[in-house]
Amino acid sequence: MADGFPSTDDLLRRYADRSGRDVSRIGYYTAFNHWKYACIVQGVLSRYRSGALGDPSSVDLDGFARSIDQRATLAREALDSMS
Repeated sequence: MADGFPSTDDLLRRYADRSGRDVSRIGYYTAFNHWKYACIVQGVLSRYRSGALGDPSSVDLDGFARSIDQRATLAREALDSMS
């Protein structure tokens, strides 16, 4: 991370302090965000593979697939961090 930017924990703490909201279940919302992203990219990948989005020759389909796996893993890790 570049110098001068607060960490995720610092931002979360500031948000909780200023808003008065309970952020104890932030892992759930983080996991949900990663899962939604993975689902959206899976849909795009499926449409490319079926030809619905045109010629996929200039698109990194393997990169899409890796991204889906990475986001699913991040979602699982976010849920596991809540335990």
